[in-house]
Amino acid sequence: MTTVTENKYTQIKHEFYNAHGQACNEQTTSDGGYHVKQVNFEDGACWYEISKTVVEKITGEAHGVPYSFPLLLTRTEFWSTDNGDSAYVYTKATKDNM
Repeated sequence: MTTVTENKYTQIKHEFYNAHGQACNEQTTSDGGYHVKQVNFEDGACWYEISKTVVEKITGEAHGVPYSFPLLLTRTEFWSTDNGDSAYVYTKATKDNM
């Protein structure tokens, strides 16, 4: 599974939306901690996203002292009818995307 930066995700999404024009229908559902989004376009194209809040363990070393702490993130898997290969983007978890 490919992981992309937030900037790359935004670029891919904008390119897809620009190529297919105005979205005609957006469906969102939330179930079991997952947020599912499907955007349908008049030309038959679709954009899909599945998001979930996850805890990632951050580890490292600073000045010879090891550290480890949990970081709350939103992981979004996305794909489209143009490219069926899905990818992940991780963003800071907020009340709006949890």
